[in-house]
Amino acid sequence: MGLVKKIVAWGCLSWAALLVIFMVVIAFDPEESPQEKREIGLGLLILGAPPAVVGVGLLANLRSNNQKRLEEQQEAQEERLRRIVYELAAANQGQVTSFRFAQVAQLPAAEAKAYLDQCAQDFGAAYDFTDTGEIIYRFPT
Repeated sequence: MGLVKKIVAWGCLSWAALLVIFMVVIAFDPEESPQEKREIGLGLLILGAPPAVVGVGLLANLRSNNQKRLEEQQEAQEERLRRIVYELAAANQGQVTSFRFAQVAQLPAAEAKAYLDQCAQDFGAAYDFTDTGEIIYRFPT
């Protein structure tokens, strides 16, 4: 459906642009009388304005739909990550490492650590360190 909307929108806008070009050409045509220029220009405007409005409206609608879809995907990702933190904390007496979280969530290490840091702030988690320097997040259980 989105592809059809894109094709129709760009078709409408292309048609309107073509008519604008004709209007400019006719406006500078020395062989046309001012009356003919007005009549032709008005006719082209009447033929070009509705498709231009439809094209702009369709593109605005597509942009809005894409924005909503992105927001829904971000919300779903946030829920998925939050659920993984809950599950790891519950399975390990509240302890979660960034390595294990990154592994389960399939995130890059820096992104996993940043997410756990934010969760630690949100939930008041404590920090411990392993002998190798890895952070252990201790969430309240």
